[in-house]
Amino acid sequence: MPRWFLSTRAQSVGGPVGSVKILDADRPGYSGDLAPDLLAAIRGREVFIGTHGFEVNQADGISHLSYWFSNLEIGNAVPIGLLWPGDCVLPICVDYIAEGREAIQSGQLLATFLNANFTSAVGLCFASHSLGARVVLQTIDGLSASFRVRRVLLMAGAIDNNCLTSEYSDACNKIEEISILASTRDDVLALAFPLGNPLQ
Repeated sequence: MPRWFLSTRAQSVGGPVGSVKILDADRPGYSGDLAPDLLAAIRGREVFIGTHGFEVNQADGISHLSYWFSNLEIGNAVPIGLLWPGDCVLPICVDYIAEGREAIQSGQLLATFLNANFTSAVGLCFASHSLGARVVLQTIDGLSASFRVRRVLLMAGAIDNNCLTSEYSDACNKIEEISILASTRDDVLALAFPLGNPLQ
């Protein structure tokens, strides 16, 4: 289970993208700037950042990512959850059109944050679900060349199937190993995504 969460949320439910904040599970209610103990924890270690997809508020994001991380075997890597404002305010098909922009902005902010604060880590790994793929790839796209991005796992990525050779080809070239998990029985990706993506 991750102790720390990075958040680009301005509000716990809905709302726009805000500056990167840290939530610390050891200090309930804390939501602030970079903590010295987080810097100490990542120094000389690999960091594993996992994020959720579309239509997930802050409380659900913390709950789901905590459960998921508790079932992973990531060795000595430092687990960090990433929360971003991809939750629905308007009806789902309408709101999705705007959430791609929130994913991009979140990734840009996270890249700036990591460039400024995580250079002591020996490597980064990322995992995402659904529209979180765009958050992760946008983050990697903005990382400085000094970072080693060892692994990326994109699960049911709500993103164009040629994104690694077109929009995010530069990000792809920074990644040592990419795994993509998807199902041919995923009705959201098969039906809703093709309708909303051109507008998004």
